[in-house]
Amino acid sequence: MRFLKKKITLAQEKAKKFHNLKSQKQLNTNSIQKQAQKRSKKARMSKEYEKKLATKNIIKNYSRAIGNFAMSDLFLPYAANSPYSGCFVWNEFVEFARDARDNIQNIHNLKERLIVNEDDDTRTATFKALFKMAAEIFIKYFSVNWIFSAKLIYKQIYVQYRGTLLRGIQSPSKLTTCPQIFHSE
Repeated sequence: MRFLKKKITLAQEKAKKFHNLKSQKQLNTNSIQKQAQKRSKKARMSKEYEKKLATKNIIKNYSRAIGNFAMSDLFLPYAANSPYSGCFVWNEFVEFARDARDNIQNIHNLKERLIVNEDDDTRTATFKALFKMAAEIFIKYFSVNWIFSAKLIYKQIYVQYRGTLLRGIQSPSKLTTCPQIFHSE
């Protein structure tokens, strides 16, 4: 009889443990589902935030790179072979490019450095034309190397924007805000 009572109590304890374990699993699955919903919401928010971050500093970073290229010795042979070769002093142009590199923060500032206005003197007009030439040469021949050797996180976005920026530099009056590069998913 003792043996039978012991067996019944063990079976009841197992049933209680199994019931507790089952309810804990249900709680765990509910919490896992809630966590998954939170993660998916965070993932959506992070994708939107990532899109914003990817396009936030494109113009600023490209402008700094163009300014650095215009000041470098790499641009010197291009400037020497340009139609403006006898019309400027290299050190003064380097100062113009340095000022442009440091002060271009957005598209409007970039347009100011590329478009020759009527009230600009010949020296400034020459520097703007040279800076525009440096920008075109940099975008065409040197930007891909810069993108992949720089510490840029969104390399693909910079490569995709390269053509749009080149067209904008070639006709600065058409250069407007950063286009939507991402495709809707």
